[in-house]
Amino acid sequence: MPLENPNEVVRPDFAAEEHQPAHQQLVNDGLTEDQATYTLASLWTSANNTNKVHWVERQDWIQELCQQEEEEGEQHNQTLQDKEESAQLEEQKKKKNKKSNPLLFDVSEQPHSSWHI
Repeated sequence: MPLENPNEVVRPDFAAEEHQPAHQQLVNDGLTEDQATYTLASLWTSANNTNKVHWVERQDWIQELCQQEEEEGEQHNQTLQDKEESAQLEEQKKKKNKKSNPLLFDVSEQPHSSWHI
């Protein structure tokens, strides 16, 4: 799979010196110079078109992964927020119950010197 965007790649010049070995092999197999150049260009174009399809599939896959990670992060943050809110509500409930029931008090809050029997 190409790392480079195949939509931005320029087709090489298959008549250039760097492609001479492949070009010469086709000529040795009975093609004319022009046919050899055309064949190499056609093969490259076919491979590049396949790479373009793979590129789109890969980009879609990457986008899906990023979206999943984002959704999981949002879900995780929501879970943390829900737990925090639940803990705050529970704490408020405890405080409310403590204030509303005068029989429940913290013994440590009462001064010992005022206790007389």
